[in-house]
Amino acid sequence: MVNKRLISGLVAAFSLVLAFPALASAHTLSVSASPSVCVTSNGANTGQYSSTVTITEQYFGGTTEVIPAGINVHESSSSTDKGNTGLNQNYFTQGAVGTQTGPVSFGQPTTFTSPNSNATATQTFTVTTSVPETYVLGNSYMGSPSRATITAPKSGCTPPPSCPSGQTLVNGVCVPPTSCPAGYTLTGAVCVPPTSCPAGYTRSGSTCVPPTSCPSGEVLSGSTCVPPSSCPAADTISNGVCVPPSTCPAGDTMSGGQCVPPTTCPSGETLSDGQCVPPTTCPAGDSLTNGVCTPPVVVPAAAVYPGVCRASTQGYKVRAGQQDTIIVSVTRNGAAVTGTSVRVSLPGGKTVTKSTGSNGKTTFTVKPTRSGTIIVRSPSCKEMVKVKVFAAKAATAVRAPSFTG
Repeated sequence: MVNKRLISGLVAAFSLVLAFPALASAHTLSVSASPSVCVTSNGANTGQYSSTVTITEQYFGGTTEVIPAGINVHESSSSTDKGNTGLNQNYFTQGAVGTQTGPVSFGQPTTFTSPNSNATATQTFTVTTSVPETYVLGNSYMGSPSRATITAPKSGCTPPPSCPSGQTLVNGVCVPPTSCPAGYTLTGAVCVPPTSCPAGYTRSGSTCVPPTSCPSGEVLSGSTCVPPSSCPAADTISNGVCVPPSTCPAGDTMSGGQCVPPTTCPSGETLSDGQCVPPTTCPAGDSLTNGVCTPPVVVPAAAVYPGVCRASTQGYKVRAGQQDTIIVSVTRNGAAVTGTSVRVSLPGGKTVTKSTGSNGKTTFTVKPTRSGTIIVRSPSCKEMVKVKVFAAKAATAVRAPSFTG
């Protein structure tokens, strides 16, 4: 038996009652839609309408049917209604669903659990659309699927009018502006874009854009570049601009327009808070003069000359024209002085210089050409030594040889 029911003057939703061979009970599966209602916003229609879709199932035994979304699909294996082995229907036939809320999510299997005692189970969801939508639902027990179509109300849902640029829609009426964005002026109920921008702003299209960065030294306050009220240490404000120093305090060095304190100090000074501080005390023995520790002046000991400088000859007398050997000995406190220079000046101006050996002695072989004084000098000796040169000996007559026979 087929039950027919008129659904809100729209499309009838059909229900097919079948008899199970084993249970011989009525099985009803149907879908219906409530009358459509226009969707409004701010008192005006949006052009969309909504309707509530109801799915009804009645069957004895409390079995569960899981009908996937689609045309000519088989019931899911998770169903407990094992007698339904034919093709099922669960889909929209036309249009595109705008929004859908409720327990049914289109595109996912629809699950029905039939209660016991031949009671009725229902499932509802809401569809909002701007085009007609037809929902089809059926199973293999039904001679034909059950359908419900959602259409606009007879009066229609006219979408809101479009307003001129700058006007807003209020209760279906376009209202001109009473104020304008920053930089625009209201002229004849129309916001007129600026032809020039305030200082610091830049023009982008028809809008004045506030600055996002400022010239060096200025800071961004709100949407305006403000000159500094204070400057980094050592800088000075000149015409709203921080000017770096041209000179630095004593000890600092100029680097990139900034005075940089020292990292090391001159010898004797210490680094304190970026400044080189001269000493206030000095090591033992040093004296503090104008912030500088001066070590004591060491006066070298007076030169000590040896007490003895002697010169001796091979003979007692040195004669002109005669070769003689002069031995010079230099001692200090009885000890030989090694490596000291000794200079011998002969009569007539000739000078010979040698150094003493490890025994403190040096030997000169001289042959004065005339009589006078040989002078022996050494920087290690306190006094010079004089050796007198005598005149050459007179020639001795040679006796003639005599012969005897």
